[in-house]
Amino acid sequence: MTDPGPMSKPENTEYTNLHPGKKPVPIVAIGGSAGGQQAMSELLSYLPADTGLAYVYIQHLSPDYDSKLDSILSVKTSMQVYEAVHLMPVEPNHLYIIPPGKAMEVIDGVLVLTPRKPKPEPNLPVDQFFLSLAKRQKDGAIGIVLSGMASDGTLGLKAIKVAGGITIAQDETAAFQSMPQSAIMEGVVDMVLPPQEIATELSRLSNHADIFKLTSESSEVVQDDNDKEDLKKILAFVKSATGVDFTHYKKTTIRRRIIRRMLLYKLETLSEYIAHLKKNPTEAGVLFNDLLINVTDFFRDPQTMDHVKKHILPLISQGKSTSEAVRIWVAGCSTGQEAYSMAIMMLEVLGDRAASVPVQIFATDLSDTAIAKARLGIFAKSELTDVSPTRLDRYFSKVDDHYRVNKLVRDLCVFAPHNLLSDPPFSRMDLISCRNLLIYLDDELQKKVFATFHYALKPDGYLLLGKSESVGSSPTYFAQIEKTQKIFVRKNNAQTKIPLDMAFKSNTPVVPIKALTTKTTELVTVGDLDKLVDNLLLSQYVPASVVIDQDLEIIQFRGVTTPFLQHSAGKASLNLSKMAHPSLVFELRNIVHKARKSAERQRKNGLEISYPDKPIYVNIEAVPITNPANQQLFLVLFEQINENVAAASNFEDNGQRNRQLEAELTALRQDMHSIVEEQEASNEELQSANEEIVSSNEELQSINEELETSKEEIESANEELQTINQELQTRNDQLTESYEYSEAILSTINEATLVLDEQLRIKNANHAFYRNFLTDADRTEGQLIYELGNRQLDFPEIRHLLHQVGTYNAVVSGLEVTVRISANEQRTMVIHARKLTLHQQQITLLGFEDITVHRREQRLLNERKQWFEKLVDNAPAMIWVCQADGKINFLNKAWVKFTGRPFAENEAIFYGAVHPDDLQAYQVTFAKNLEQQTEFSFEYRLRRSDGEYRWILENASPIFSADESFAGYTGSGVDIHLQKTLTEQLNEHVDEKTAELSDANQKLAWTADRLQSVLNGVPASVTLMEPVYNDDGHVTDFTTSVFNDKTLEFTRQNSEQIQNKTLLEVIPVLKDAGLFDRYVQVLQTGQAAYEEFSIEHLTLAFFITRQVDKTGIVVTVLDITARKQAEIKLTEVAASLQAVLDSSPASIAFFKAVYSEDRQPIDFMLVVCNQKFSSDFGKPVSELIGMLASGLLSLQHQQEMLQVYLTRAPFYEEHLLEGSPKWLATSMTRHDHGIAITELDITLFKESSFQQTKLIKQLQGSNEMIESLATMKEYVQQRGAFLRSSFHDLRGSFGIIVGATSLFNMMDTQQERERILDMLQRNLMQVSAMMNQMLDYARLESGEEKLHIDSFNAGSLLTELCAGSEQLALEKGLSLQFDGPADLFVEGDDVKVRRIAQNLILNALKYTTEGSVNVSWQALGHENGQVRSWKFVVTDTGPGLPEGLLTKMDGKESVVSGPDSQPNTEGHGEGIGLFIIKRLCELLKAKLEIKSKPGVGTTFTVTFPLTYWIK
Repeated sequence: MTDPGPMSKPENTEYTNLHPGKKPVPIVAIGGSAGGQQAMSELLSYLPADTGLAYVYIQHLSPDYDSKLDSILSVKTSMQVYEAVHLMPVEPNHLYIIPPGKAMEVIDGVLVLTPRKPKPEPNLPVDQFFLSLAKRQKDGAIGIVLSGMASDGTLGLKAIKVAGGITIAQDETAAFQSMPQSAIMEGVVDMVLPPQEIATELSRLSNHADIFKLTSESSEVVQDDNDKEDLKKILAFVKSATGVDFTHYKKTTIRRRIIRRMLLYKLETLSEYIAHLKKNPTEAGVLFNDLLINVTDFFRDPQTMDHVKKHILPLISQGKSTSEAVRIWVAGCSTGQEAYSMAIMMLEVLGDRAASVPVQIFATDLSDTAIAKARLGIFAKSELTDVSPTRLDRYFSKVDDHYRVNKLVRDLCVFAPHNLLSDPPFSRMDLISCRNLLIYLDDELQKKVFATFHYALKPDGYLLLGKSESVGSSPTYFAQIEKTQKIFVRKNNAQTKIPLDMAFKSNTPVVPIKALTTKTTELVTVGDLDKLVDNLLLSQYVPASVVIDQDLEIIQFRGVTTPFLQHSAGKASLNLSKMAHPSLVFELRNIVHKARKSAERQRKNGLEISYPDKPIYVNIEAVPITNPANQQLFLVLFEQINENVAAASNFEDNGQRNRQLEAELTALRQDMHSIVEEQEASNEELQSANEEIVSSNEELQSINEELETSKEEIESANEELQTINQELQTRNDQLTESYEYSEAILSTINEATLVLDEQLRIKNANHAFYRNFLTDADRTEGQLIYELGNRQLDFPEIRHLLHQVGTYNAVVSGLEVTVRISANEQRTMVIHARKLTLHQQQITLLGFEDITVHRREQRLLNERKQWFEKLVDNAPAMIWVCQADGKINFLNKAWVKFTGRPFAENEAIFYGAVHPDDLQAYQVTFAKNLEQQTEFSFEYRLRRSDGEYRWILENASPIFSADESFAGYTGSGVDIHLQKTLTEQLNEHVDEKTAELSDANQKLAWTADRLQSVLNGVPASVTLMEPVYNDDGHVTDFTTSVFNDKTLEFTRQNSEQIQNKTLLEVIPVLKDAGLFDRYVQVLQTGQAAYEEFSIEHLTLAFFITRQVDKTGIVVTVLDITARKQAEIKLTEVAASLQAVLDSSPASIAFFKAVYSEDRQPIDFMLVVCNQKFSSDFGKPVSELIGMLASGLLSLQHQQEMLQVYLTRAPFYEEHLLEGSPKWLATSMTRHDHGIAITELDITLFKESSFQQTKLIKQLQGSNEMIESLATMKEYVQQRGAFLRSSFHDLRGSFGIIVGATSLFNMMDTQQERERILDMLQRNLMQVSAMMNQMLDYARLESGEEKLHIDSFNAGSLLTELCAGSEQLALEKGLSLQFDGPADLFVEGDDVKVRRIAQNLILNALKYTTEGSVNVSWQALGHENGQVRSWKFVVTDTGPGLPEGLLTKMDGKESVVSGPDSQPNTEGHGEGIGLFIIKRLCELLKAKLEIKSKPGVGTTFTVTFPLTYWIK
């Protein structure tokens, strides 16, 4: 077959009419991903090659990978297999495969290729081809989804099913279930089969190609009468099962859907499908779902949606108040994408007004399933391809591998099942969107729909239709706004009314009778002839009649009813009582009532209807009718008669007339009697109803009371719920923070982490997992863990681990496994797993710790260790190794063989073999170098296995670990006994030269090894190259004689390849890059060269020098990629840093130190400064950089800089400029090798600081004066209170004395006078004591009391006081107990201590009436055996001290005045003694503690220091 190829013609960029007149071939589109190739191969192996269908296979392919898929699949089938090219026509019995890096569509039977979308745009080639097939392929299509990951193909299968095609998915035989399972769960798959059965089904469908083509959109089929009847029966089944009548839907659409179902069940005719419906009642529901076209997208028809957003929605929202809502109705919303699109655009239009303007979007559809999905608002990623990333981030939230519409948008939409043709419509709508629904309805239904929309819209409302729809059938209702957009505005000159019954009935039209003017050879059937005759008789001979219901509402008119019925003035009505002539109304009601009651015909004859010209006489009859719906109807017949028979015979027979009247009267009486009985029955029923109402009223009142109580309970419960709701909100916020915190942790940890659900499907993973396993979120989330990638996680160990975790809730840690990441890479990983509960769901957390590098290094370390041990063991030299503590832990075989000693106890064996004369010197040398960790060499004699001592030359070197810590020594010994013997025989000079030569040889060998080690340790590639000359003596190439390990890494060659190949054979690009010529130039001139060269994303630096002997060159290659990147980054950082410095108000500069030859700083050079610094010198920054501080700054500043640099101490100074009020703050700090100087104008700060300091000093002076005044006031008040109290006590005592003196002269007997004298003596003694106390107090206050410090025995003093007070205690009947050491030598004023103790003991005895007084003393605070202080305690059981006196003693008494403020000291004394005790304690630096409780007693504790500094 010759094909000129599509490229020979001019390019058709519109891809339309590519092959005009050629009918497209039915296409089977097959999509697959991981595992799809195996399924496709199996399918092709069972598929015949002559089906007449074309096959297109869309496989997920890497854009830069040559899959050779056409060659692989061509082996499995005899069909022609092609990799598709642009504009390739589709032929039957051919298989076409999508090429890598391309997207493919089918247009008019031609394959169109486009470049694959760049990342991050999602790559969905299966969906893209399926959608184009469903949209543009006008004949039937078949879509098949095979094994694969993610959900590609689901959206495309849905489009194919809606277009009338067949959809098939692979069953559980799929190696990867995600793609087929996604389509199955979406409900868009007709058949779920294995590949073999898919091939069988394709073969069967190909045998019914003619029937299959009927399912296309373009198919127009001429139906015979039998098909029409069968179609009506099928729709009747659907109506009885779902309640939806599809009679007036377009028959082509309905037939296409029915035949699609027939194909699935292998049925040939509609009658067979009817039989299938009868056997399987659920099939009617399935067909109902197929008839509903649930196809929609977000922002479908972008131009239309953009026009609505920019022009229509702003007009609707203008002028809306906060209480007036924007109302939008989306009819036929399917799964809600259009409703949510409207809500999003409305939010964007309203902007900040969105919170204040209410929006109501009513979205309706016939399908309950679609409405349920719309309410959830959850959509797959493939369904959001038309949503911009900005909208996706703002209005959607990711939930697992799907996206959910945010609550803000969902709250605007109300979804409800609704039948547009039978359910009442919404009202007061601003906008109605009904796109691509009217195309499935005939003209009659379209008129009804437009009338409904006209009724539902506001006067200025808008109607939005699909691209293929118009209002052509109802132009009186709507006017188009723009010709380019299908947007219409409501016309207000037409009135619409929504009928109560939206069901459509077919009325048989009256057939007019016309004379036949032409002959026909066709005979009229008997049935048609009967219909003609019946219509003729009904139109001309049937009496006038009406059909009414039981409420006398007229349902139907028959014949001419004009003489009997007429319209009355006022509101229009079809009620028989309103339309009948007044003279007939009563009789009509009567006969209808009788007919309803008796269910028999009722008749009334001879009724007169009065008209102006002449009366009319009529007979009326009511006939009950029972229709199939059990509705009570009546046929009322009107029969006009020529004259009143009764009136005509009036003159002939008056008797007959009387009998007639009597009969009418009897009938009237019977009617009246019947009416009365019915009235009584009605009254009884009303009475009964009234009683029931009263009873119900009481019940309702009771219920109302209960409701009131319930209301209060509900309000209480509501408050509790609000509290609980607030707590839940707080918990939710905490959970959200915890979730975000855990998500952040999961995304930042370096270990790969997986989260699995209960079915072991991946919920999510962190970035480390995607990086380590070479995958992404689209290919990972939702996958079964065993199906991930190329099943790299499907091995027994992980299956057993997940079984243990899932079944036994085990926590697994540290399971080491080997995972194959790709065909060329495998890694060693440690798996940690545990089971958790998250959102009431069981999840499994898997952590993968990549230890590949660790294991590799460990393996390499072990190999090298074994290699080293083997090398050392087989070395001819005697080698030993010791630890850091000097203990020998290794001796090689040469040493053991030489000495003949076993391995055990290496250290003892080693030193035991050394000659005794050399042992001590050896140990000293070893210990000294061990301490200094330096190399050493030593000659000593070692005993050989035969007992002979041999001279050994030993070299030992320290060993350092990777962290440079000392690890021990390694030493090697060589038998030099022969040399030693010869040396002894030669003279001293020869001996020395020989030793030097031997040592040099040893070092040379050691140096050579070390040199290679040094070369290997260099991070650069170092090579020694020798030139290769041609016959003309020109250098043509170089060979490598010496190289290091880095050379092998850079060249990716091994040692043999490097030595056997020339330079240009290893790296041919050096020739074109010009580096080879530089090699030759350096060899010839001896001048070193430096070149930078980029290769394979690396930047390499070449250092080329000539060898010392001029016979070759030395090439050093260093990877400077990181340095180059760092230089770029450093440049960017420097620019950013300069911008930051320039933005500072301070003058900033950094000077680097300039050193002399002896490394002493002599000056500083400016490295960095900001604009402020440069402006101070009047020069740009570029000119200042590089200048010295000696040329910029003053000598004082230079000295300060030098001081800061040498001492590292920061310098800060604030100074006032000479001749100016300007203050500057100068700061200098050392950083690394330079000085950072910052200078800031602080004039305003200093001025405010000075002002603040001045104010603070004034404030402090005021505070000190106030405190002094307050102290003086308090002292005066306390002194006044004390004097008032003392004089009050003295006045009382003097009052008693004066009274007693007056009574003394009045007494008659001596006994009475003696009693008065005793009273006078006691009060005089009391006054004397008080005066003494006041004098003591005055001396203490005035400071006249002086301390006389000396040593005394406190124990003896207190014992004497207590013993002297025992008599006083006995007189009062008290018990005086004292306890303490007899000898307690202390320092202090013994007189004042005695006064304190005596006052306390006597007061205790004085005011205690019963009980006891206890005195104790002891030493305190032993420190190093020395006493630091001592105390004595007096405790009584007296009445206790008053609270006021205690307050005085504590110094907390409030200063009050007046007679009422004096403390009550009755029974407790005036308190002077206590104040004296307090002052004495203060003078002695003693601590006085008082604890008193009323009615219990008082305890005085006095603590004295043991010694005083000033005596």
